[in-house]
Amino acid sequence: MSATVPAERGETIKCGVLGKVANTLGGNVIYRDICKQAARCKLSSENPGPRRIWKIEEGATTFPGLRKFIAEKSQTRVLSLLHIAAHGLAATGCTGWVKGGECDSLNQLSWLLCVIRRALNVSAETNVPLMTHHTFSTIPVQQTSGDLGHEEYSCPGSLRAGDIYTHCLHGWPSTIINPLSGQIHNDVHDARKRGVLFDVGHGCGSFSWTVAEICAKEGFWPDIISSDLHAESIDGPAYDLLTVMTKMLHVGMPLIDVIKAVTMTPAAAICRSDVIGSLSFGRAADITVLRIEDVDIDLEDCNAQLRKVKQRFLPVAVWKDGARYKTSMPNPFPNTARLKDLASSQE
Repeated sequence: MSATVPAERGETIKCGVLGKVANTLGGNVIYRDICKQAARCKLSSENPGPRRIWKIEEGATTFPGLRKFIAEKSQTRVLSLLHIAAHGLAATGCTGWVKGGECDSLNQLSWLLCVIRRALNVSAETNVPLMTHHTFSTIPVQQTSGDLGHEEYSCPGSLRAGDIYTHCLHGWPSTIINPLSGQIHNDVHDARKRGVLFDVGHGCGSFSWTVAEICAKEGFWPDIISSDLHAESIDGPAYDLLTVMTKMLHVGMPLIDVIKAVTMTPAAAICRSDVIGSLSFGRAADITVLRIEDVDIDLEDCNAQLRKVKQRFLPVAVWKDGARYKTSMPNPFPNTARLKDLASSQE
């Protein structure tokens, strides 16, 4: 980036100019379905923005597929958080939704806690942050005892500073909301004080208007906003990163915090602040221009709940390394057909 721009080349616009919006923890690209996912999520030179960095569900054995078929061909930066399972999400659902899932230690007495124990140990030994998906989980949110056994671990209670708790606004039984008090669990507040980061990770099942509104009342805003785009969320209810930002703006998250949650904070979370996350002289000209438009639409969450949204983020322009690329918006938006599917799944 240059320190000066000639006046004749300048133009006044009512838009926000950001370091290219980072969907840092934002999407799933799976080796077993690599071509379909790449096409749906538009990881190509045709449209590299505003999505930038992807949280990938690859394990040690499926990572070569990610590198060959996605990362090496993409104009968008593709980084990977390595899944604790060697095969990543390649076998998701193969066992059915049974306790323990695809864990290879179902014959152990403590199989329920085996995965989180392994993940915490690997994180400590490698000195890298742990990212946890705590949605349909039987690991308790609130630690109830110090005794060894089931209560020894909780999530996010067992997480350390710099670890990331994703899908933080879901409304399933392992939600961060205490169903008895209707307030956020104390251990969640304690985890934030320790430096645990909370990420939206919207996806197709991890954003509840009700949970987001309770968090808003307590001033508990996510540190990171991400879309968790994949084949089941790109046509709704997530749509894209700007839609997730729109939802957080609607529940009252301050604009400056929304912007930080897709730029500076996620960049710092993956130790890339020296490369991405802000506009600074001498850095690559990766720029996103956004505007906020007045609208009047009903926007769904992952449980088919609707809220009347009055403002929406829209893309104006995107540059990657100084080259301008096309932008696109979800179409249809909102997707009424997808909303009907969501509603029927709740019955």
